[in-house]
Amino acid sequence: MASKIEDLIDEIEEYIDSCPYKRFSNNQILVEKDTIDTLILQLRSKLPEEIKRYQRIISNKEAILEDANQRANQIVNTAQQYTSELVQEHEITTEARVQADSLIQQASVSAQSIVAEAEAEAAAVRESAIQYLDGELAAIQTILTSAIDTNQSRHDALMVSLQQHLQVVVNNRADLQPQEEYAAPADGVDPLSGAQVTE
Repeated sequence: MASKIEDLIDEIEEYIDSCPYKRFSNNQILVEKDTIDTLILQLRSKLPEEIKRYQRIISNKEAILEDANQRANQIVNTAQQYTSELVQEHEITTEARVQADSLIQQASVSAQSIVAEAEAEAAAVRESAIQYLDGELAAIQTILTSAIDTNQSRHDALMVSLQQHLQVVVNNRADLQPQEEYAAPADGVDPLSGAQVTE
């Protein structure tokens, strides 16, 4: 089941894909400021909400352990109370002592088992929450990295295209006005190519 963050990311991607390109450009698009601001605001509001939700899940570890300790203490206290009642009802004999020790030992083993199960449960909950949150952040990282790479590639392609067009213009001007028909200007800049002229 997709989270609210994943839904918003999908919505932003769909909106960006649907935006038209700016005139005479293949790497710039036209977006409605109100629409993109609204989507980004929703993403910002949902991300802390998701993080807080999983932080609350992780914090439940303490509650689970506290509950387990309380149950363990209750078992031990019950055993001790029963032992006290047993000793009070009967004379203090070796058999009564052995039975009391056995009950206390059983209660301690049961309490340790409860605490161990609670610790394992808390660790599993924490690991699950961390994995999910890391997956959400990884998805956002992938989108941002892809956007950066795409824009860099488009920028590089645009620069190559502009350089090629510049060379065509320089060549055409040179054809119209051969080099020997004019002298280099006083400022030392070639009027055709814009390059510095050296003696």
